[in-house]
Amino acid sequence: MTPITFQPAGDFATFDAALERSPDSADVLFQRGRLLASLGQVDGAMADLDKAIALVPNYTRALTSRGRLSRLQSNFDAAISDFDSVIALEPRNTFALTQRGDTHTLKKDFAKAIADYDRVLAILPNDATARSQRAAAAAQLAAAGGTAPAAAPPGQAAKPGQVGSP
Repeated sequence: MTPITFQPAGDFATFDAALERSPDSADVLFQRGRLLASLGQVDGAMADLDKAIALVPNYTRALTSRGRLSRLQSNFDAAISDFDSVIALEPRNTFALTQRGDTHTLKKDFAKAIADYDRVLAILPNDATARSQRAAAAAQLAAAGGTAPAAAPPGQAAKPGQVGSP
């Protein structure tokens, strides 16, 4: 059996040809940005994502990808800004809420991280990832001398007006 090999040069040629035909294609820029990111070419990925977002400011997939890359570069405020934009457009986007919570955790802003994880759990009460990330953030907050609000029991969403309600 012959192994399958990745041919980034061919993929780039496809994207370049598509951009020659449609230079203002936010979708092509987004996809090429994702390819560049997967190859570790963060600067090129960020440039393509910036262009895609300039063309379509409410392009939530591009905003989310740029936020994740900003976080990888330890540019936490830029990442949070992109996740904020996604959440403003899609308040029930649990992926963006989790990504923002993860970024708040990296900033050691555990209370904000917990609030984001609680919003995820209000939407998806059985989300094990959000529940464990919330517990970790609460433990870090406690270790820093703070107090986290009690979590809703597993499988149960917070009631409107309580901690964790959307």
